[in-house]
Amino acid sequence: MNRRYLVLVIAALALMLVAVGLAAAQDAPPPDNLCDEGQLWDDGRCNIPQYEGATELAWECGWYMAHILYQGMSVEDMPDQCAHLVQAGIAEICRTLEEAPELIATICLRADQTGSMSIPVEDLLILIRFIPIMPLGPEDCPVIPGYVPMSPLETSMLELWFTPDELYNQLHLLPYGCLYLPEGFVDVLSFPLSG
Repeated sequence: MNRRYLVLVIAALALMLVAVGLAAAQDAPPPDNLCDEGQLWDDGRCNIPQYEGATELAWECGWYMAHILYQGMSVEDMPDQCAHLVQAGIAEICRTLEEAPELIATICLRADQTGSMSIPVEDLLILIRFIPIMPLGPEDCPVIPGYVPMSPLETSMLELWFTPDELYNQLHLLPYGCLYLPEGFVDVLSFPLSG
């Protein structure tokens, strides 16, 4: 009898926590900038100190995107230098890569100039960030907390799995990107994008 009572109490507490969480989420104000801490772009893409003006431009575009996505601003108000971000977070194309029977990976590219690849080797998640300059080395890549830039990446390399129409017309990806591994997986270099 006590065990059943304990289960009911735990279930009731869980429901109360969910209700409180939902109420708090509804009361939260819309984000002012996607680059702000905890927001969609708080993954390093707004921190590009190696190129003069790039960080400021990212923050400017982040402000416009937040107001377009969450506050009803018109897409026509987006300045030209941010126009390639208009489809942010909307278009996404994923592919399954079967390198071997025991290794099936999924790569997803998004119109917000990001991508990721998940590989079932200890749940490895590789990140891709498409950037407006040609990175000559990992030091040219934006900082992403918890990830280490491994190498620059030409978007055309992804034509092994995606069509040029998907990459450049549907997703509007930039020609260059950076490839990242989680800090704990820096030594794991045999993954499908390398071939």
